[in-house]
Amino acid sequence: MLAAQTKESKLESVADVNEAALQGKGGKLGEALHLYQRALQLDEAADDRRASAEDWFTYGLFLEDKGFPLRYAYACLLKSQNLTQSLSDRSVPPALTEAIRRAATKVGPEAAKLRRNPEPVVAEAVSLRR
Repeated sequence: MLAAQTKESKLESVADVNEAALQGKGGKLGEALHLYQRALQLDEAADDRRASAEDWFTYGLFLEDKGFPLRYAYACLLKSQNLTQSLSDRSVPPALTEAIRRAATKVGPEAAKLRRNPEPVVAEAVSLRR
């Protein structure tokens, strides 16, 4: 609340992701979805690609962990990878590479199609509700 009141969007995004993780662990999936999605919106509005890449990664792992259709998780992980590769250092963290590999295996044949164009599924993933 303090970050929102002071209009510190970067801090608000971090707070939202942390609160989303807590809500998700507590079984409040609807609230967690809302908070993750809000953090992603804040990152985009601030044009913070590094934070956005991290939050897409976290959101993808959340979706995978909570049993949402794997294509959503995979698309979010690909979005994180694409954002990471657009940064100046361009190095993709091993944890992200491993998560993408694992999700692609689970998604199966649809993975190749998603890899070519994840954006439509990413758009669906940010509008999920519970």
